Amino acid sequence: MEKTHDLEGPATHEGPLPLDTLVAAETLVRRSSAVPDVAEPAADPERIGRYEVRSVLGEGSMCRVYRAHDKAEGRDVAVKVLKVPFASDPRVVERFRGEAAAGRRLGHPALVELLDVGPDYLVQELVEGESLATRLRRRGPICPEAALPILAAVAEALDYVHARAVVHRDVKPSNVLLVRGGAAKLADFGIARLGWAPITRTGEVIGTPAYMAPEQLSHGVAHAPSDLYSLAVVTQETLTGVRPFRRPSLGAFLQSIVADEPPRASAVNPALPAAVDLVLAKALAKDPGKRYPDGRAFVAALQGVFVPGPQTGISQPAR
Repeated sequence: MEKTHDLEGPATHEGPLPLDTLVAAETLVRRSSAVPDVAEPAADPERIGRYEVRSVLGEGSMCRVYRAHDKAEGRDVAVKVLKVPFASDPRVVERFRGEAAAGRRLGHPALVELLDVGPDYLVQELVEGESLATRLRRRGPICPEAALPILAAVAEALDYVHARAVVHRDVKPSNVLLVRGGAAKLADFGIARLGWAPITRTGEVIGTPAYMAPEQLSHGVAHAPSDLYSLAVVTQETLTGVRPFRRPSLGAFLQSIVADEPPRASAVNPALPAAVDLVLAKALAKDPGKRYPDGRAFVAALQGVFVPGPQTGISQPAR
């Protein structure tokens, strides 16, 4: 079986990645994605601020998320805490505070709500359900009728944050939460950037490589069209069960994102109509200016393929 590199973990890089040096990025991404070998505390805390810890919900390379009870409000919440190895890292702390800054500016039904901020933790609404990534692993591709409300909610959330000069920069299935009852919410603004200034000022490339837009890899630029490209990657994976680009080595994988045309979704999943290929080709265009202008336009084009009759735009799924 051919070995492929999915690059699901986050990566950072000092200095933009020119097209002719992308192959050399293999060592770079592996090094920056590694978790420091530092021992965690023997036991999880019983309390975090005023919140009584009930259980561990999950964890990533930098944070652990707890289910906790807020006695003052009479509800369970999700508390996201920086792990010990990273709590003293200024760059990580800056990103963590950036998530808090972004969250305080935002309020939308398709976004996970930020409830409270502590010195090294964030408190968010507890979303009962599973991530889109878990759903895809568990059951494979999702039929268009079920996928469209999910994609519409994420697109609406992105249009909302983009209108407020916030770029998410890490749109991927694990950051799309499927709420019991049918709604979908976009989570994790840990690497969001406030404002429209290109990130090449610091030469920083941050994100999950498998979902990053070509301009993020080749020029270190992340803006609204980059988020929409990531949504298109998520869309193709949702409808087919696999991401557009899969190559036998990491260098070839990164090079492919920047230079190659994605495979047709209908060739991967023959149940899809050929018309969806044109929509995804536009959404995955290498040139950001050739993509759909916003999430609403992208989802309207998808609806035009899958839903007969006049389109009325996108909206959050019924609760």
